[in-house]
Amino acid sequence: MVVGNRLADLIQRERMNSCKWLGIIFLVVQAFLTGCLDVKAGYPADSGKNILMKGDEMNDVRLFLIARAEGDLYQKEKEKLLSSEEHVSALLEESRDSDQWEYHIAASIIDGWRKHGKLYETVLGEIEAIDAEKYRQTVKGIEKDILPLCWEMILKFGNQYEQWKIITFLYMISAVPDERSIEPLMWFIENTDSEELRQRAARAITFLPKDAVKTRLKQTEEQHNELIKTVKDALFES
Repeated sequence: MVVGNRLADLIQRERMNSCKWLGIIFLVVQAFLTGCLDVKAGYPADSGKNILMKGDEMNDVRLFLIARAEGDLYQKEKEKLLSSEEHVSALLEESRDSDQWEYHIAASIIDGWRKHGKLYETVLGEIEAIDAEKYRQTVKGIEKDILPLCWEMILKFGNQYEQWKIITFLYMISAVPDERSIEPLMWFIENTDSEELRQRAARAITFLPKDAVKTRLKQTEEQHNELIKTVKDALFES
């Protein structure tokens, strides 16, 4: 029992340390961007004000920030990106070589807003009057164009919107099965504080391509087992 408690404490401590360092890195990048960029004008192509980062380095930072930010900060950075076709294109180009799903999803969301912004605004404007279960049946006509908006809502505003709104977007995701939705849903399940939303997201995953879901769950199980083994080894060696 004592060993079990020590193991749980070690795992929790490692998680907290990881979150702490990620938070520190994020704040440093945010402060750096604030100093380097002309906020009123958006992202300058090469105005001379940005003397510390140029080209690929700046694109990489933009991609990191838009992938990690949430809420108001995310909304502000999204608006800056969408104000420039050049920087949206650069963001998409930067994401293509990445092996991180967050970067691909973030770039797809921005590209979705560039291509289907009016559709997304219409959906968001009408969402207040939508019956979730009924909309799940009708959203099929919109098909995959709606998915980037759904990913955005659960990844960036999942802790701010009312639960019924997030449930509506989870319905949309399940109505348009696409294996790209697996990672956003898995992230949401791991990060939401709501047990109801966690169950709804898990239910949405069951509508996605079965083979892809099984592969992802197997990877999760293997990673979990490896984490437990590593911590146990360290525990008994100490």
